[in-house]
Amino acid sequence: MYKRILALLLMLCLLPALPARAEEAFFAYFPDARWLRVEPKAGSGTVDNVPARTMLRLEPVDEKYAYTSYKGKAGYIYYKDYVVMDYTDPASPEAVTVEGFFGAPVYMRQSPLKNAPLVAQLPTDVRFQITHVTDEYAYILFEGKEGYVYKADFVEMEYKKGRVDPYIAFVDEPTPAWSTPYYGATLGAELPPYTPILVDGYDGDHITVLHGGQQLFVEAGELTPLSEDYALEPFPAQVAAHSDGLQYPLEHAAVIAEFARDADVTVQALHGEYALVTDGNQRAYIPFQRLKSSPTVDAAMDALGLLRERMEGQKILDIAFSMLEENNPILLAYNEYLGGNAVARFQYGCPYLWAGFNESSLLRARHPSSDSNYYFTDQLYLGGFDCIGFTRWVHSQAGMKKLPAISETQKSSRGRIDEVKKLPYDQWHTVLKVGDALNLHYRSGGYHTGLYIGTLADFGFDPAELGALAPYANYPLLIHCGMNNFHTAWYTQYLQDNHLTSVTPPDGGVTVSILGVPYKDVPNTETMWAGTRNKKTFWWFDLLGYNLTVITPTDESYSWYNVYRNTEK
Repeated sequence: MYKRILALLLMLCLLPALPARAEEAFFAYFPDARWLRVEPKAGSGTVDNVPARTMLRLEPVDEKYAYTSYKGKAGYIYYKDYVVMDYTDPASPEAVTVEGFFGAPVYMRQSPLKNAPLVAQLPTDVRFQITHVTDEYAYILFEGKEGYVYKADFVEMEYKKGRVDPYIAFVDEPTPAWSTPYYGATLGAELPPYTPILVDGYDGDHITVLHGGQQLFVEAGELTPLSEDYALEPFPAQVAAHSDGLQYPLEHAAVIAEFARDADVTVQALHGEYALVTDGNQRAYIPFQRLKSSPTVDAAMDALGLLRERMEGQKILDIAFSMLEENNPILLAYNEYLGGNAVARFQYGCPYLWAGFNESSLLRARHPSSDSNYYFTDQLYLGGFDCIGFTRWVHSQAGMKKLPAISETQKSSRGRIDEVKKLPYDQWHTVLKVGDALNLHYRSGGYHTGLYIGTLADFGFDPAELGALAPYANYPLLIHCGMNNFHTAWYTQYLQDNHLTSVTPPDGGVTVSILGVPYKDVPNTETMWAGTRNKKTFWWFDLLGYNLTVITPTDESYSWYNVYRNTEK
């Protein structure tokens, strides 16, 4: 018996000793490179070489070695001459996570240390989430990689988030949906065009969608909400050819019904190129062209065309005018004379921001994404739209397809309304529709765009109150986001009132201009920002106290212009 006990004790003594965790773990780095070894002793096999100034989580096992991991590999490291770090584990409950953007380009490093190896360079003016880990550095996840950033240039922002009553939207081209709303997120899925997408919320400049059983994030400007149907007095029709009935008026919506050739149906509503029909047993959308022509169908279409144009125009004006300032005389006339429902969202209207396109950042201090004649990436400005950002936002909110780049409209005649070039300005209203986009190319370079909204006569202005403007009551009006001679003064006052002393006022905002009046006939003129690259001369009429600026597309300062009609929903 004693011999057996002695044999067991001898075997236990011969087994390799398992190192004990002698002290609590802590974070530290070494001023020189060290080997990560298989065992806690000199000369044992190596796992990897850990570069100098690499932060590690050390768990001492004896007086010389500590257990740690590097790049997912575990082992032991000689820990003499370590430098302890005051570090908060980003996964701990005590860690503080914030959102915002960097005001200057910043390097992402392997460790929260100056001159640590680089992982990537991160851009400015895009949304990130960071977690504070030291007094100077924060943890960040970017394109699936972990790292650390110097946080002195990080500007915290509170992004609006919330749920909405679910609704259907679509994209008009393959569009990425991301795993998070942060720049550098991993791709969750690619949304196919003209397929119903369920929207259930918003998160800053992203929309949350349910797709493939997961919640994903899509940039707000990429999604177009499916607008309401145009309901009408139901009328009978016949199906001209066998048709699949779709759940939604979208090309790739689910098929939920079938209608045979010559089937009798009742048309209940229209939506773009689709008709909502029922045969008494099933109800779905089919292309309107699949209905047989008849006096009833044709008459309904003619009447509906006029109604649709008026309703679409009013929807665009309600949206666009919401970005004008309070008590704008054209906004007031629209509501009173045409029965509009426009409400100004901001006291001084929406400011201009170079390359601005995110509705969620309006009036929030931020850095522009690139430099221009007035806007510089090292300065703060109020969030706003630029010209194309504003027009695209209006069309998107109205359920219309994303407008193409301004330069693209000149390359193809598709969608262009070239008849306007053959007409005097006071006849443009005979061919233009509310929401048509006027695109301009400056001879000096650069582009501008805005949306046609009608004429002064359309808004019921009495010639007696127009004064010098009376001869131009039928000249086209344009709403656009660009330079003007009043937003700078308005927002200078706004910044003072709100103690935003570090923010530079904008050089423009959303405004209404009249097109085509010869500059020589305009009673008021002013040159601003003289002596700078942003120098600009404005011509304007006084419309009940409002500076109605003048833009003349045929002026020599423009090399070309066109009018583009966005016909797709």
